[in-house]
Amino acid sequence: MLDIRNSFGKRCELIAAEWLLSQGCYVYAPFVEQGPVDLIALSAGNQWFYFDVKKVGRRKDNSIIARKLTPKQLGLGVRLLYVDVDTKRVELHPNQFAIKPFSESDLTTSLLLRSMKHSQD
Repeated sequence: MLDIRNSFGKRCELIAAEWLLSQGCYVYAPFVEQGPVDLIALSAGNQWFYFDVKKVGRRKDNSIIARKLTPKQLGLGVRLLYVDVDTKRVELHPNQFAIKPFSESDLTTSLLLRSMKHSQD
């Protein structure tokens, strides 16, 4: 029988991969299920990004449960991508599903999106 936690995790990875594709990235997934990276993205600007994808978790008061990267992930430059399975919304940490939508007004987000959207001339 399928473990529901594994099912949610895989769904989140697929939603995140779809979002990265919509940003103009090539997306790669490791063969090994357990590891420091869930998705690898190559931007149009030929920059590599490593992501750990997490299903957004909420407390009873509806606040977001923050996740932490492991020391190995930090050393590799892994970024967190949060996914809301119900809305299919994807957020790049540190936004963690802020009130405003994922947008170019956020400095971290805008730098990542700009690097993803611009190809090398």
